[in-house]
Amino acid sequence: MSPGMDRTPSAWAQGVRDANPGYSGPWPKVAVWHGDNDTKVVPKNAVELRDQWTAIHGLDQSPDRTSAIGPNQTRRDQYLAGDGTVAVEVNMVPSIAHGTPVDPGSGAQQCGATGTANFIRSICSSYWITGFFGLDSSAPAPGGLPAPSGLAATGTTETSVTLNWSSVSGSTSYALYRDGARVATPTAPPFTDTGLSPGSSHTYSVAARDAAGSEGARSAQITATTTGAAPTCWTANNYQQVQAGRATTDGSYAYAKGSNQNMGLYNTFVTHTLKESPAGYYVIADGNCP
Repeated sequence: MSPGMDRTPSAWAQGVRDANPGYSGPWPKVAVWHGDNDTKVVPKNAVELRDQWTAIHGLDQSPDRTSAIGPNQTRRDQYLAGDGTVAVEVNMVPSIAHGTPVDPGSGAQQCGATGTANFIRSICSSYWITGFFGLDSSAPAPGGLPAPSGLAATGTTETSVTLNWSSVSGSTSYALYRDGARVATPTAPPFTDTGLSPGSSHTYSVAARDAAGSEGARSAQITATTTGAAPTCWTANNYQQVQAGRATTDGSYAYAKGSNQNMGLYNTFVTHTLKESPAGYYVIADGNCP
């Protein structure tokens, strides 16, 4: 649990396969939740779980999309399967230690109660988990209306994406999904999705709704990226990265701050490029940074 164990993604994945050598899948989708100030089960464990289950699904360890969710801007990294669905996601909850994040209240995205050290006021993790597994009312069984065609992003700003699609005969409104969660029910296209972060990528789909509110099949997904400045990058040896506050060390290895990616030995002989996006969150970006 602390300081954790660092293995390669393939080694972690093999441990899953070895649990039942005769099984070849399908594999479950996995959502990882972790407090970034947890000193009992350190955040490195979330990174290793990410490595294990992305490898099981045959995916790499670079997120396909990243967003901030909930009232505390929890960072959500998602890794997509070949059909565009989310196979693995990692939710790093800021500024909480070891416990279940809750958000007491009666709002649509609130839940839980505090009172013990293991239930921490932050974000209603249960709300997002039920959505991840399709257990909430935002993902009803498809009705009889066909999927809208022609979904496209027709304009972007730093904080918005404008979407258009072909109208469906018999529909009275539409359900717009961003990153798998329903975010709006416009009566007709086009629609502008606002309040987004600069330089962020989002996946959209849309379904037609009849007069009773029943949704038809969803459209094919598209991905749109808001405008904004390119992320900032630094190339330096591991010692310099730690001294500059872009990485941490346990005395032996250096870890990118935020993502906790293992950068190798903490010395002046190992050099990496770190990319910062969003502020205070660093990932290894050797040869892959604007």
